[in-house]
Amino acid sequence: MNSVLRGRLIVVHVLVLSLFSTLFARLWYVQVVGGEEYQAKAASNAVRDVIEQPPRGLIVDDMGRPIAANRTSWVVTVDRDLLDDVSDGERRDVLERLAKLIDLSAKEIEERTALCGTDGAPKPPRCWNGSPYEPVPVAKDVPQGTAVAIQERAEEFPGVAAEQRSVRAYPSPFGINAAHVLGYLTPITGDEYDDARNDDVDSLNASSVVGRSGLESTPMTSTCGGCPAPTARPSMRWAESSAPTRAHPPGPATRSSRASMHAYRRSSNASCTRRS
Repeated sequence: MNSVLRGRLIVVHVLVLSLFSTLFARLWYVQVVGGEEYQAKAASNAVRDVIEQPPRGLIVDDMGRPIAANRTSWVVTVDRDLLDDVSDGERRDVLERLAKLIDLSAKEIEERTALCGTDGAPKPPRCWNGSPYEPVPVAKDVPQGTAVAIQERAEEFPGVAAEQRSVRAYPSPFGINAAHVLGYLTPITGDEYDDARNDDVDSLNASSVVGRSGLESTPMTSTCGGCPAPTARPSMRWAESSAPTRAHPPGPATRSSRASMHAYRRSSNASCTRRS
């Protein structure tokens, strides 16, 4: 009888020891072997990386007067991927609510978020000709009250965001904007973004704008805003508004050469002569 009880106790001891050994082995694996992986997964549920675009550098004439500068604007964007995750009925309701706030129709918002070249997309400039990975700006220079309303009612606007962005401004001294000299900017295309990633170019991302002609397209000014830096922010809406942001210095000022600005100076002098 005693030998039977002793045998049973030995079996129970072995089972308990096996269970604790398995528990400690699993704990060691989670903390030591897979610690970094699980930490990254936990962080992804609590924070998100927000790319803050640095402002582009100034372009000044030979007298130091800015002819291409930057200003801050409230911009409303729509994330096409997040909006596609909701049902068709909810998507329609979101677009209608957004249309009332920004004084557009739901059809106009659909057209602005459609990728150029896809089936059913309107012709440029009504369609989105930028990167397909980037939220599409549907309204610029919106009132601050409208932007705050979208931020505070985020649950009513899935996939919609309102944020302050640095946009290009052209002061036009003497009423001359020198568009033929400065050129223009457009959002980076999907092919250009893929090429930049393949070439490990850190100064371009899905939110970048690229110079297409004139001084804006020269090597010095095309990416003179510097390298964008990611900022980790809490994913919760209540904490995001109080999260610290990282400031980025503006890019270097580009002083245009006398040869390239000859037409601009001649126009400015003519304007001064007419005024006098």
